[in-house]
Amino acid sequence: MPRCLHGPTALMWGTGFVALVGVLAVMGCASDTHQAVGRVIVGVGPRAEVVSANDPRLRTAPPARDVLVRSTLDPRAITPTPLPTVVSDVHGDFVIPIDAFGAGVLIYELELDVEGAGLRPLRGALADVPSSSKRLLITLPPADQASQQEPDLLRDTLELSRPYLRGER
Repeated sequence: MPRCLHGPTALMWGTGFVALVGVLAVMGCASDTHQAVGRVIVGVGPRAEVVSANDPRLRTAPPARDVLVRSTLDPRAITPTPLPTVVSDVHGDFVIPIDAFGAGVLIYELELDVEGAGLRPLRGALADVPSSSKRLLITLPPADQASQQEPDLLRDTLELSRPYLRGER
């Protein structure tokens, strides 16, 4: 004779079912292509940082146009993923499409190589993939301006050793 679920057992199964549907819905939403939206500005640097979408520097700092932004997703992984190269527009804005499961929700890291005419390049900078409510702000100083950053011996050593670590030499 079949048994029906009553009381606490039915509540437990019902709650489990609702939780499962919720998790599947979030996973489905997180699997769409995410867009890392950002802006390149001229200023003290070079540096890359994730900022709030209403950070005043996004509106007031002078934009850097026609800047080449190369990026790699999860650069410390066994198989890092090169992302499409993008160029900033006349307002310094750019969008990097990221087709990775959970991008924008899960924590992924970007390695950035950024260069533009008349600007000091940014090489090997690491930044988290910004969520949809954040922006990637890249600041490049003019090429003739001395760097305002203090020397970073560890960063410089790692940058020089990168070809050896990747087996290119």
